[in-house]
Amino acid sequence: MLQFVYDLNSGSDRQIVDAPKWVGAARFDIDARPDAETIAELDKLPTVQRTQQMKAMVRGLLADRFHLRVHQDTREFAVNALVVARSGAKLTPAPDPGGDRSPPGPNDWEGLRNPSRGHTVGHTTTIQTLVNLLNTEPELAGRLIVDDTGLKGEYNFDLKWTPERAMDASPAGGAELTWPSLFTALQEQLGLKIESTKAPVDCIVIDHVEQPSPN
Repeated sequence: MLQFVYDLNSGSDRQIVDAPKWVGAARFDIDARPDAETIAELDKLPTVQRTQQMKAMVRGLLADRFHLRVHQDTREFAVNALVVARSGAKLTPAPDPGGDRSPPGPNDWEGLRNPSRGHTVGHTTTIQTLVNLLNTEPELAGRLIVDDTGLKGEYNFDLKWTPERAMDASPAGGAELTWPSLFTALQEQLGLKIESTKAPVDCIVIDHVEQPSPN
């Protein structure tokens, strides 16, 4: 939840500083529902604004129920930076809907879908969403991935690669075994690549947090 509401990368907890051990181990059931008027207002917002508004609401919940107080800081880490390759980005900018947004139809969706292992389709999604996906892949584990592409806005893309876990499995695994490695697929299909470097990374420092009392 901290990673979500403070725009931290989902594949690493190094951006959360001075947290007690239970923050990364304890599990909670949270049932929080906005009222009908709030839902109607959220539905009118573009995706990015709607998500940021939802994050602000969850930050309020954490402050109320967990007495969470944080401040922001910057720390230098060894990172994997996602950058634009020399060939240039090969992402398709998503059309700007403009004006008032009507309720989405059954074929209108935003974000990522995974039709099969090693196959991710992005639709009206941001580079940060792609970075969050890459942070969960074993090929890139161990270092924080940061977006250094400079690409703003929302994009459509279709990324196919042979996952590391499939390479270790039986050769009869499936069609994904004919696809390139993740690093090659990023460069050939999206015009992006991974570079190892050190970089200042935004962090949150936990000033105070408590386990919530029962309702």
